[in-house]
Amino acid sequence: MKKIVISLCTIAAVAVIVVGATRSYFSDTETSTNNIIQTGTVDIDIDGQNPWTGKFNWENVKPGDTKEITFVIRNVGAYPVKLWKIIKNLTTEENEIIEPE
Repeated sequence: MKKIVISLCTIAAVAVIVVGATRSYFSDTETSTNNIIQTGTVDIDIDGQNPWTGKFNWENVKPGDTKEITFVIRNVGAYPVKLWKIIKNLTTEENEIIEPE
């Protein structure tokens, strides 16, 4: 029994030494002072408004009709962006959502 306890203590001591040596081998500490990290911005506006509240009025629209609406989308922030648009929730004047057919 005594040999088993001594063997276990030896194995534990070796494991502690190996883990400690490995940890010190793979660790590093650096100190840096007087530095500033600053992020840029992405700020999208439409026709100079953010959020955009403009409305379009289409009257007597029939299937196949088209209408062109022009507005300016700009990034007034510091970083360039890629922009995708999705038009959804088209409503009638009575605020009823138009279902696709």
